[in-house]
Amino acid sequence: MGKITILVGSARDGNSLYFARKISEKYPANVIQIATKKISLCTGCLDCDETQKCVFGDEMDDLIRTMVESDVIIAISPARWGLLSGDLKLFIDRLNPIATTEELVDKRFIGVVIGQSKTDDTSIPHALKSLEYFAESAGMKLMGSFSIYECLSGDDLSKNESVVSNTVAEILKLMG
Repeated sequence: MGKITILVGSARDGNSLYFARKISEKYPANVIQIATKKISLCTGCLDCDETQKCVFGDEMDDLIRTMVESDVIIAISPARWGLLSGDLKLFIDRLNPIATTEELVDKRFIGVVIGQSKTDDTSIPHALKSLEYFAESAGMKLMGSFSIYECLSGDDLSKNESVVSNTVAEILKLMG
């Protein structure tokens, strides 16, 4: 399968990180909790379009290398007002230095959004669409998208092993 990187867009040690760990227990992966990294805010200067390097020298340089070296990228985000988490959005913005070099093209991508809403609410599907648009814009191959609902507290997934094991099994099947 190659190198797998799991991006966790939640700062908490809650459902998103728990789910990432469950995947990595079954399939070796590099789990990155974005909030633990020192990443400057993108200013939109677009200097990186010319130089393929951000004007900020921070941990994002190493994270970009990790993304380029990865074969499969799994992004896990809590839903916030129908959007991705701020941490994951910041990370995506800061990938701009490799947008023009197309170094994410043909990487395999899986998106997972975890939220509090019930299945008839649009918050989680809207956030998941953002991940799908990102993958499409980067030229990645979208392998699958997964929504996990009704996670009201930070430990709800640990109490619902059937949802976790079924979703992890589906993701592993996609990865071959």
